[in-house]
Amino acid sequence: MPKCSRFKGFLLFCTALLLLSVSAFAKKEVYLGGFPFGIKMTTDGVYVSGIGEVESEVGKVSPAKTAGIREGDTVISLNGKKMSSAAEVADVISGSEGKIIECVIKRNGKEIKTNLVPVKNTDGDYKTGLFIKDSASGIGTVTFVDEDGRCFGGLGHGVTDRNTTGILPLGSGSVHTAEILDVIKGEKDNPGELRGIVDHKKAGELLGNTEMGVFGKFARKFNDLKKLEVASSGEIKRGKCSIYSCLKGTTPCELEGEIVEIVDKNAKTKNFIVRLTDKETLAKTGGIVQGMSGSPIVQNGKLVGAVTHVLMRDQTSGYGIFIENMLSGM
Repeated sequence: MPKCSRFKGFLLFCTALLLLSVSAFAKKEVYLGGFPFGIKMTTDGVYVSGIGEVESEVGKVSPAKTAGIREGDTVISLNGKKMSSAAEVADVISGSEGKIIECVIKRNGKEIKTNLVPVKNTDGDYKTGLFIKDSASGIGTVTFVDEDGRCFGGLGHGVTDRNTTGILPLGSGSVHTAEILDVIKGEKDNPGELRGIVDHKKAGELLGNTEMGVFGKFARKFNDLKKLEVASSGEIKRGKCSIYSCLKGTTPCELEGEIVEIVDKNAKTKNFIVRLTDKETLAKTGGIVQGMSGSPIVQNGKLVGAVTHVLMRDQTSGYGIFIENMLSGM
């Protein structure tokens, strides 16, 4: 049965310090998270989410593909002008009159120059077949706040594009307080979801979007939360654990769980499998649901990691990331 403990003050989201060596984690202490937070971010450049075809007078063509642009690339500039939004890219393309557009994209950290030639579709508009995005937002769970009370880490995985599954390059971002209103129960092959609202007022800066989680800094200190020692990966064992997550409001609850298997000690993420065993919670959620990503996992009084992804074949279980990996990922 869940055991809830109320934290004082505004309940936001959690974190980590940058550039710490693994050896420094052994006796490091952090503040325990488990509460919801909101993220709003814009991409560094304009992200290419997909490449499609244009129905033109001569049939289906793909100017973007012909130009060598791929899914996961980032459009940096068009005709020498830096692109910061999808609307800017669309304006350049629609106003091109089919003339060559000098395009600079970024791929794997390298800039590539190419020529993009829009074509007129059957409606008379100039198109390239590019599907693009420039921002992302959502709700997740804070994992921890560092000893300084401000630096934080959450999610346990990066904010990704739904189509490419690639990590979205962070241009700028903000973190916000959030409140969980309802739980959509998961079903077979259809994971559930925490639904909530995000305060529009900014509560801090989002500074990193990485494979191991999202990181940033709060505008105010959070030093009234429960403090725990960080466990090294070698201390984590199969057996009972606690998962801290919020299913209503802003208050984290301690949920019964079990670390089932250590999958890969050397991977950056998806290091172990954790199972939610709390009967009352399972009756409500059906298992681990979207929005619980980042929920801290505690074993033997130490913070060992965070929930990252639900397993589609068994929604009571999900992957976990070692907390030391989260800390080193910033």
